Amino acid sequence: MFDQLFKQPCALSRQRNAPLASERAAFLAQRAEEGAAPGSLVRLARELLVIVQELDLANNDMITPLAIEAAADRWARQQKRRFRAQTARWSRIFSRQTATHWLRFLGRLFVPEPEPKPFASLVEHFANGLQHERGLSSATIANYQWHTSNGSSPGLAHSSGFSRKFPLRIPMHFLPARGRTGAACPSRPARRR
Repeated sequence: MFDQLFKQPCALSRQRNAPLASERAAFLAQRAEEGAAPGSLVRLARELLVIVQELDLANNDMITPLAIEAAADRWARQQKRRFRAQTARWSRIFSRQTATHWLRFLGRLFVPEPEPKPFASLVEHFANGLQHERGLSSATIANYQWHTSNGSSPGLAHSSGFSRKFPLRIPMHFLPARGRTGAACPSRPARRR
């Protein structure tokens, strides 16, 4: 695969002699089958060479997203220091994405279990009620689940003052029947007509 992409002997030998050459060539071949342009494959091959040098891939250990992020930060800072990039942002993003895709292709990406969301059992009970009692579609239920999980997110509520600006309002059709009787709410004065 490398001989199709690189014509200069020094660039070709650098790609062939670097660690995990066969794995990198297999990944590039898969990307070529998916329809990637030759210029994109050259850029990807160069980035994979950097990833092999930045990450410790000598043993068969799983690589964590934190290790990928640290390697991407090192590479992006180096690119900026050498005046090859004005900002470190795009170098970091491309390096992180490439490493993640390649390690997932190799089966060496460690993906930690997601932390359980607060009130997950209540949201699940709520979703089951929407499906079985109200007969709502799965898309509508997924929409409600997204809103309930993001509306109660501690990061969103505390970081930007979201809960103060937009207090949680529960629509009337979600309240139990006793809450919909039309009786005046004890915390608010009754409306005048």
